Amino acid sequence: MKYRLDVKVRPYPGQDMVALLMTGTFSADTREEFEKAYEPLVGQYAYFIIDLSHVDGVDMGGLGAILKLRDRVGGKDRVLLFNIPEMLKKLIADMGSPDLFCTDRLTDLDSINLDQSDQSTLSYQSASES
Repeated sequence: MKYRLDVKVRPYPGQDMVALLMTGTFSADTREEFEKAYEPLVGQYAYFIIDLSHVDGVDMGGLGAILKLRDRVGGKDRVLLFNIPEMLKKLIADMGSPDLFCTDRLTDLDSINLDQSDQSTLSYQSASES
């Protein structure tokens, strides 16, 4: 089976944050694309918003990649998950640690439109065989 993950990077320099907008399947087979997208940004931005609204599948490999980012940037208050799919909520719940990530701070960021097409973005795409 072929899995794809597209990661668009949308920086918000004046707010010291960057959004990672993901489309496709976030799995052990595609996590490398996520890591390629965020690695150059670690140290440049204090906060990472991960928009999962267009993710159609997540496995423990995808969750592990988010945990790795969380640890690299200084903890759960630095990584905000947005539009968390039910399958990821279940994986987090199954781990017995519902507070692994910050999921409730977007009320402070309501003015940010993560789907704005007029802002510059960088894209990272993959196609993996499973």
